[in-house]
Amino acid sequence: MLEENATKKKRDDSLKNQSLVCPNPICRKTFTKPLKVENLSSGTTKVYEACPYCLTEITVEEAVSSVEQRLTVEEKKAVKLELKETIVQQPSAEAPKCQHHFGYLSERTSRDKLPEECMLCPKIVQCMLKGVTG
Repeated sequence: MLEENATKKKRDDSLKNQSLVCPNPICRKTFTKPLKVENLSSGTTKVYEACPYCLTEITVEEAVSSVEQRLTVEEKKAVKLELKETIVQQPSAEAPKCQHHFGYLSERTSRDKLPEECMLCPKIVQCMLKGVTG
């Protein structure tokens, strides 16, 4: 336990003097203090350090020097082109053990009660937005 606390303190001290860059190609913001994020969306709780702007998971090895922080105009354009070329994947149409069809929540009225099984479904947001996003 003492070794774990000592290691954590050393890591925290080293992070104070480092600036980090978000690994998310859209964000790429620089910061010195990452957030501790607790991911509750899956069955097991996962705690990780994340960008304070977009909550993308970071690792300490991704600390960059001031030279690496300066992206050239060509690199920025290349990143933008890559983002335009990526295809957004639609979630699979079937949720496990779903009693309704995918998109059911986007078709119901706001006065209808939300089914209990939908509240527990990991694809609830995609199901609600199916009619909006296509």
